[in-house]
Amino acid sequence: TTRRAGRQQPSASAARARASRHCRRRPLPMPHRALPWTMSPSWYPRNAVRDSAPTWNFAVVHCHGHPVPLDDHGTARHLLQLVDVLEKDRDDRWRMRELGPGGMERRIPGIIGFDLPIGRLEAKFKMGQDERLYDTGGAIRVLEQNDPALATMMKAHNAHRQD
Repeated sequence: TTRRAGRQQPSASAARARASRHCRRRPLPMPHRALPWTMSPSWYPRNAVRDSAPTWNFAVVHCHGHPVPLDDHGTARHLLQLVDVLEKDRDDRWRMRELGPGGMERRIPGIIGFDLPIGRLEAKFKMGQDERLYDTGGAIRVLEQNDPALATMMKAHNAHRQD
């Protein structure tokens, strides 16, 4: 979140390798990531007709806005925060200081950091809504053991169904 004209505005921060062909384009594209999960028909309840094929569930969000480049200090601050978030739950947590003296300074010239004040978000969630409800329920039961977070998302996106 950034402050603009005295009010909070949602924003995202990112960094790209300066040598990336994407960095020659304006505006810079915001990185996005779809989170895909494979759904196996073997998770569906046994019935006389096993006519389903493996499929994907996914969650994706596209973030639109005009990137604002960060200076070297802002880029370094963003990278420190990013490493802290990504490493926080690891047993043998890595810290940026392990780069050694001058390690960050050597790398910063090759990185473009930017903030993206968010103008629009587009999200799509495919969480079994297109499968038979009893098949989706079977997948949820398997995922409750293997991936509880995904099971919770699937339940939420299918709670309204009564077919």
